[in-house]
Amino acid sequence: MYNPDDSTQPIRRREDVATASFGDDLVALDINGGAYFSFNTTAAYVWELLAKARTFDALCGDVAAAFEVEDALCRTEVRR
Repeated sequence: MYNPDDSTQPIRRREDVATASFGDDLVALDINGGAYFSFNTTAAYVWELLAKARTFDALCGDVAAAFEVEDALCRTEVRR
């Protein structure tokens, strides 16, 4: 089970979520739960990165570098 307090534990996106791209944005549908999500460019980038398992630390490092933001801010925003 995923522990959000363990930033070294590998995480990966769920396979039961259908997605479609609209320009730089992404929409996702949780097939089992019926919830609908709309991702902005940054969130869509995070979703793509999570196609392969990676740690929260590695994820934030990639996002911070790609969007040129400070690590602390990146961690706060990605954790949301």
